[in-house]
Amino acid sequence: MYAVSTTLAFFLLCAQLTFAQKNITVVDTDPSIHYSGGAGDATICKVDASGNFISGQAGCYSVPDKCTDSVAMGQSKDSGASFTFKGSAIYINSLLFSLSPLYTVTLDGTAVDVDGFRTSKAFSCETLFSRTGLDPTSEHTISLAIKGVSPNSTDTSDGIFDFSLINFIYTTEDSATSSNTSSNTPPASSTPTNTSSAPATSNTTTTSNDTKSSSGTSLDAISGLRSMDLGFLSVVILTLVFGADLL
Repeated sequence: MYAVSTTLAFFLLCAQLTFAQKNITVVDTDPSIHYSGGAGDATICKVDASGNFISGQAGCYSVPDKCTDSVAMGQSKDSGASFTFKGSAIYINSLLFSLSPLYTVTLDGTAVDVDGFRTSKAFSCETLFSRTGLDPTSEHTISLAIKGVSPNSTDTSDGIFDFSLINFIYTTEDSATSSNTSSNTPPASSTPTNTSSAPATSNTTTTSNDTKSSSGTSLDAISGLRSMDLGFLSVVILTLVFGADLL
């Protein structure tokens, strides 16, 4: 019976650790993100109630599906961004379309090429890069830079490179949350879990700690439900543990 009690207690501990993580969204205007090559916060075109562009918005970027309210852009080959975090996973969300470049993402000194090309000629919010399985106790540095024209691009006449960054999202221990992040809710069409699934982007404003996803469900509410489930599970397991000891 002692072996059964020990096994159940270990299972309970693992369950508690599993639910001790959350995703932190760091928007493009956060001062912890360092830009280069002229990249920085850009203006997204505003439309009226009928969907028509409002005049007087020279230089704005058109985002038809309104998937983000904030984005950093750059039109130089030297445009880039870097960010340091402590967590077990990292995601990069960007505005991508048919003229998006081939990027180089460098994580802790290891570089990988990521193609930003998309077939659509209109911008859409997408996860450009994701990596899981990182050491959650160590600081990691990630950078995003332009390598050149996408090998899939059919338009070679445009010499402008559209660097784009909506946000970084990283997964961290709940107690290790940084105080300078803009929100604890990733912009997602389906709220990401605390596993390796990459969060996709959607209609979410990350300017307060009560931000909600497009589904209208806040991460805090989901965490609350998980806490209730975990609490119930704890009671059941502890009952089994002490019951086994009595036997």
